[in-house]
Formats: sequence, C-alpha cells, structure tokens
Amino acid sequence: MLFSFYNLPFFIGLIIPPLLLLSLDFYGKFIPSIWLPLVLSLATTIIIFLVVKNTIWKTTNVTLNKFYPIIFNGLFLILFLILTDFYKDYLIKKEAKKYNVNYVYVRSFISSLSIIGTDFQFYSHAGFRKDEKLYLWSYREKKFYICPESAKNNVGLPSKKLFISQEPR
Repeated sequence: MLFSFYNLPFFIGLIIPPLLLLSLDFYGKFIPSIWLPLVLSLATTIIIFLVVKNTIWKTTNVTLNKFYPIIFNGLFLILFLILTDFYKDYLIKKEAKKYNVNYVYVRSFISSLSIIGTDFQFYSHAGFRKDEKLYLWSYREKKFYICPESAKNNVGLPSKKLFISQEPR
C-alpha cells in the first residue's frame, strides 16, 4: 500500500513543497538522502515550467494561470520520484561494490516510501546476504548495516534485483 496515514506527513510535504519548510523537524532526517534529487528536480521543474510557459503557452493563447501551481507541483513530484530512484540505485551500487557482491535486492523509492516508519524487522529497502549475514540498506546512513541476529529471520528482502556488475565474483 503506497499511502497510509502514518506516512501522510511525508507525502503532504512532497505534494505541497512549501510545507517542507514548515516541517523541518520531520523532513530533516531525510534531507541527507534526498537533497541532490530534490535540488535537481526543483531546478529542472523551474526551467521546464518557464520555457513552456514563455513559449508554447504564449503562442497558443491558452489561459492556464489558475492551474500553474498544480502543474508545477505535479511536474516536480514526478521528476523528484524518478530522480530519487536513480540516485538511490547509484548509492546502493556504490556501497555494494565494497562488499564484492553481484546483486542486491532492492525496493523502488516509491515502494520504500510506503514502509517509512514501519518496523525494520519485517521490511527492508534493500539488502543482500553474504557469509551467513544479512545486510540491509539505511537511507539515513546511506550505507549497509548488518541486520541483528534476533531479527534476521523476520526480514523479507525485496524481490527486484539490482545488478552491481556483470562479471561473476
């Protein structure tokens, strides 16, 4: 389930970006993991929006002034989710190379949003098994950590594989 009342504060800030500034105590813990896609998607949205507004919409005599905020926020949200997923894959690949593994089980960023705040013992953003140990991904730390023995049997790894390299190791 992508939406639940538990992660409602996270989605409201993404849907209405100015609310991000009002909730820095909540969003502050996510900033280190998403700052680059956030800035890139905001800059890209502004550029696309201004170009389209000043070229296509001016020549077609279409009046969309009242829809600008919805169009801007929708474009921002789509770009942010896409760029964050690519950035997440980049970070995971970079970190996984240190462990000399061929692939990592990953969850998409949108899917990871659905488990924000849930008990780590049942869900993971990404992970792999090596030498009888389970390694799980932490967005906050931007690295893998060893899952505690007491929780190892309860954690389900995502089903999608992210290949680190094509060479067998």
